[in-house]
Amino acid sequence: MLDPVTRNDWTPAMAAHLLNRAGFGGSPADIEKLYRLGPALAVEALVDYEAITYTPRDPGFAKKGPLTPDPGLRRNSGLSDEERRKRQQMRRREQRMRLADLRTWWLERMHETPRPLEEKLTVFWHGHFATSFVKVKSAYAMYVQNETLRQHANGSFEDLLLEVSRDPAMLIYLDGAKSQKKSPNENYARELMELFALGEGHYTEKDIQESARAFTGWTIDRRKGKAVFRPPRHDAGRKEFMGRRGQFEGKDIVRILVRNPQCARFICGKLWSYFAYEDPEESVIDALATQFRQSGYELKPVLKSMFMSRAFYSERAGRTQIKSPVQWLISSLNYTESPLPDPGLCTYMLERLGQRLFEPPNVKGWEGGTTWITAATLVDRYNLAGVLTKGSDEIKQIGGAQMEQRIKRSMNAPMMRDGKTDMEAESRPARRGKSEARVRKLKEPVVDPTRVLPPANRTSAEEAHAHLRWRLFQADLRAQDREAFEAYFESLSDPSAWTDDQVRDAVHAMMSTPHYQLT
Repeated sequence: MLDPVTRNDWTPAMAAHLLNRAGFGGSPADIEKLYRLGPALAVEALVDYEAITYTPRDPGFAKKGPLTPDPGLRRNSGLSDEERRKRQQMRRREQRMRLADLRTWWLERMHETPRPLEEKLTVFWHGHFATSFVKVKSAYAMYVQNETLRQHANGSFEDLLLEVSRDPAMLIYLDGAKSQKKSPNENYARELMELFALGEGHYTEKDIQESARAFTGWTIDRRKGKAVFRPPRHDAGRKEFMGRRGQFEGKDIVRILVRNPQCARFICGKLWSYFAYEDPEESVIDALATQFRQSGYELKPVLKSMFMSRAFYSERAGRTQIKSPVQWLISSLNYTESPLPDPGLCTYMLERLGQRLFEPPNVKGWEGGTTWITAATLVDRYNLAGVLTKGSDEIKQIGGAQMEQRIKRSMNAPMMRDGKTDMEAESRPARRGKSEARVRKLKEPVVDPTRVLPPANRTSAEEAHAHLRWRLFQADLRAQDREAFEAYFESLSDPSAWTDDQVRDAVHAMMSTPHYQLT
């Protein structure tokens, strides 16, 4: 079993580590609140997040449902090729605008939520069950999937796997919606075992073929954006899967897979690698997998054991994980108690750093780890830290003109609704005025110097350094790094007389270090 930490072991640094890994970090006040709870109550507060009331907004398009098929795009519609091309362009533009709204909505949730583990798990499952808007081409389907992942994020893994198997975005992405008894498509069956449930080498080609037969019959109602089961398209014959025989459907395949001992080891290993450290010891996986099976394949007991274990707070786990772009952005805002920047700027930042939400690179999701850092993205991280702390002057270093033009185009473009131009939208001059106001706003820094370094913490260079070091790093630095920062702070004027720009310079300097990229 995993040895749990006790109240006597508990330190503020451990509380900060928990908040970083089970969420997106927090301010000194957030860490203090979690520390005062003690380890057991702190873990319970994060994992049992349903007890916390939270009612976020929906994306603007969510209640409108999916974009209904446009009859004008049919070749027999009576429109010319040029007219159909223009309508198709406008339809694609509206989908991209919906996607932008969806990304903003999710980033807002990550930033403001009182239930951080809920969003952190949703990010994890988004990478585990990776689908991409590039192929799905429906922001509404991506939204439905995101909500499905969130709904089951800490619950029954069997329920989660079953819901993903008939999720519209997944049916499109891995061609399940085209699979029927005359020609079963094997894409989902293969990835289900290799990437979602067991891992490589724990199934046969025969298992893939028979599983594909079991999942036939599912397709999509494009008008409602929902998955539907069509019995005539389903192969109801007997199948042989992993040594068992029966007239299996998809739900039977899921049940067999989840009860395979390898499933528990695979899922627990991925959870530990994501939240703690890679290549966990066999004893760690054995303990978590045993608990997973004994709990009836529920995720909550595994998460609680993981976050309560001494191994989770060990030297091997502490500040050894490279922040993903999403983790870097949201934790930077949380550390500095800053508002979310302009949505266009947020999306641009994440693209620069290599993580487009709802557009993972392939079915394996983001590789993560050291792949997040290259010579180019490290420089971008330093420059983007300058954008957050200083604003306009730093934007020029990351291609800000390109970003400004993107915002202007997105806000000035006409949209299509049910095949017609939206005439009820604001006038083009009104939209242009809003876009120009947004461009001016995005050039302003979001970090507030008086909040990130209150006057009470400016009594000396030592005090100012200690406060910012705890706020931004939440752990001891290496001696050489600490000495370098201390020398930097000593070289500055009396902190009590610092201007806002000097505070911003100090924060930017600390964020522009290799150590800041770790959590």
